Amino acid sequence: MFVFFIAIINSSALAQAPSTDVYLFDYKLGGDEVELSNPKLLSHFNDGGYNNQPSFFEDDLLYLSSNYKGENNTEIYSLDLRSNKLIRVTKTTQSEYSPTKMPDGKHFSVIRQKNTQPMDQHLWQYPLDRSGEGQAIIEDLTNVGYHCWVGPYKVIMFLVDDPNKMVEYNIATGDQEIIANDIGRSLHRRGNVLYYLEKVSRKFWYIKAYNFVYNTVEVVTQALREKEDFAITEDGTFLMSSGAFLFAFSPDKDKTWRKVVDLKEYGLSNVSRIALTNNKIAMVNESK
Repeated sequence: MFVFFIAIINSSALAQAPSTDVYLFDYKLGGDEVELSNPKLLSHFNDGGYNNQPSFFEDDLLYLSSNYKGENNTEIYSLDLRSNKLIRVTKTTQSEYSPTKMPDGKHFSVIRQKNTQPMDQHLWQYPLDRSGEGQAIIEDLTNVGYHCWVGPYKVIMFLVDDPNKMVEYNIATGDQEIIANDIGRSLHRRGNVLYYLEKVSRKFWYIKAYNFVYNTVEVVTQALREKEDFAITEDGTFLMSSGAFLFAFSPDKDKTWRKVVDLKEYGLSNVSRIALTNNKIAMVNESK
């Protein structure tokens, strides 16, 4: 069932972040520097709640997961960053996570969770125009954790298992192939390459590049200690956070991660997920 809820986003200076919140900045790359400006708290409508998994559908349109006003279920909301309007996109008996725009430009996909024990987490799709209640994309997989589209019919998924697996799945044929084990939750596509994090051991985690056309895997760099969230800028620079600091790594010129921004200046102390568009960056700050 789809409903509409509209509110005005307060774009004042950042307040102290309760629980899990989403913040927005303009950003610019210059040489070895990353410059942030125009900070905004986007999730004040749900102070103290769960606000997470931001995803840019357009440069000025951000989707996220939120349990608005302490509801039991996590639903999907969209934020128009130009008009400062919030729209509630879903209202269902299940929880929805990880909103992702699909390659057809007409739908978005989510992880729809009915139960945690026994696990019941499906890859689901909804029409972007909110004209229907959507449907399961893959009926027989109930342990989908995260996902990234690499083509109209191909999706790469994090499957919750022991160990967790990265699987490439063809929704047209039902064919699937295990690509890696013990992966992290960040999955990012650039061209013919899917970037992911693999936990090779308890101490060593690596960002890797999987070319899904030639079926090759290369190591990009070692990740920051026990951190699995990363993002990639238009010029191929990798961004990760650790505590209150933002780090950058450029494969063509860096040998190690560079500390580029002290996020304490903006009241952030524990940043996890990062989402990027051409000139904007959204970050999730978690309370410790």
